[in-house]
Amino acid sequence: MPEPGRPRAPHCSLNRLVLHQEMPAHVVERPGTNDHFFAYFHQAGQIGSQLGVNRHPAHSWICWGADDRHVYGRDDSTWLHSCFHITGSKVEQLFSKLPQNTVGSIANPPAFHACLDMLYHNALAKAEQQLILSNLECLMQICLQKTKTSSDDEMITVKTFIDEHFKQALNLELIAEQFHMSASSLRARFKRAFKQSVIDYLIQRRLQHAHYLLHDQDMPIAEIAKQVGYDDSAYFSRLIKKQFGKSPRALRQAWSAN
Repeated sequence: MPEPGRPRAPHCSLNRLVLHQEMPAHVVERPGTNDHFFAYFHQAGQIGSQLGVNRHPAHSWICWGADDRHVYGRDDSTWLHSCFHITGSKVEQLFSKLPQNTVGSIANPPAFHACLDMLYHNALAKAEQQLILSNLECLMQICLQKTKTSSDDEMITVKTFIDEHFKQALNLELIAEQFHMSASSLRARFKRAFKQSVIDYLIQRRLQHAHYLLHDQDMPIAEIAKQVGYDDSAYFSRLIKKQFGKSPRALRQAWSAN
C-alpha cells in the first residue's frame, strides 16, 4: 500500500495514508493496531463501533483508538474508503477532541474532501509537521460540525460517480449527460462546490490510483495507464511527472532504493 510520507519528529508520525482505496466485497475484521486509525467511507457500508456492527450511509467516519477492534467494509459489493494510521503526542491532543470508536457523519463533504486531499498531497511532499498537524486539525473541525452547510448535494453525487467510474472513458460532456444537465452547468456548479474543475478532479483521481498501482513493480507502466483511463502511456507519464515531480520509472526507482 502507498505510504505517501512521514513527518520527521515523534510528536506526529503519519504511518500510513491511503486515499480513495478500492476494496473487494468483504468486511475487514482485526484487533487494534497500537495507533489511531481514522477511516472515512465514500459509500454506504458496514462499520463496527462500541454500539456493534451496523450499516451506515456514505460520508460516515470513525476514529478507532489503539486498543479498539476494527470492523468495516461491505459484503455485497466493492467499496471505497480513505484512511490513515497516526501516532504521536500532538496527535493525542488533537484526537482527544473526537469521540473514539463511534461512527460520525460528515455534514460538509466538499470541505472534508478538500482537506483530506490537502493532507494527502502534503504527506506525499513530506511537508513539515506543523502543516500536517494543521491539516489534521481541519479534518477534526469538519468531523465535529453538526449542521448541514450550503453544499450542492447533487455535486457530491457527481463526485462519487467519478470516484466509482474514473477508469472508464469519461469527459465533461459524458458526465453531464449522466446527470441530465448541460456541460456548462456542471462545470460551474462543480467548480463552485469543490474549488476545482470536473476534469482536474477526474485527472487527480486517476493519478492517485495510478500512484497506488505503480507500487507493483511488475505491472507495466502502459498497463497502469490503461487501467486508469489513458491509452497514451507517454501522455500518462507526463501527467504523473507533473503531479508527483517524477516520472513513473523514477518513482519506482526511488521506492526500490528505500
